[in-house]
Amino acid sequence: MKILKVMSFVAMLAPIGAAANAATVDANYQGVSGEALTIYNGVKSNPGNQRVIAGEFSFSSTALGNFAAYCVDLATSLITNSTTTVNYTVKENMFSANTISNVQRLFDANYAEVDTKAERASFQLALWEMLYDTDLTDNNFAYVSGGSTGVWDRADSYLAAAGDYTGRKLWNLTFLGDADPRSQGVVTMTEVAPVPLPAAGLLLLGGLGGLGVIARRRKSAA
Repeated sequence: MKILKVMSFVAMLAPIGAAANAATVDANYQGVSGEALTIYNGVKSNPGNQRVIAGEFSFSSTALGNFAAYCVDLATSLITNSTTTVNYTVKENMFSANTISNVQRLFDANYAEVDTKAERASFQLALWEMLYDTDLTDNNFAYVSGGSTGVWDRADSYLAAAGDYTGRKLWNLTFLGDADPRSQGVVTMTEVAPVPLPAAGLLLLGGLGGLGVIARRRKSAA
């Protein structure tokens, strides 16, 4: 459930900060929650249709604990041997500032509601589209077939929501690349801590609560 995931991500905020300073993150693949799809991959060395599992990956790490991530690198295969430790480098400039801003909006607008395998597959499609293409039908990336009913339409709706999003930043994103041994680059996310109310706001709320108590006492007296 997303609630449990968010709680674990909040607990990981400090470790990710420490990992960013060290610039390296170790990761062992644990599994994926998603769907089997066929995509057109124009980024790999031999462009063409490719059968993939699109979804959310799970990793274990001494630096981060257990964490979830999405693929941001269609040119490279992911090492899925759980006994092989992959050492990633934190990449602050893996993509252009504009692309990173678009990815940020994609997460902020949608990720909190991404809970099922089908939704994770759609979210991965939307992320690939945002990174590698301008629509879902041509150029470097395209969805071809497979997955549950509506997987394509849902990805398109995620992109539309990202384009319309004007709210606050909800997720801290960390891009991991330059893996040793060579493995697919990924992006992981932690929930931004809620902004605490200023002291004046707390006092105001306390005052309003006090007024409620007084009103109830007056009503009782009447």
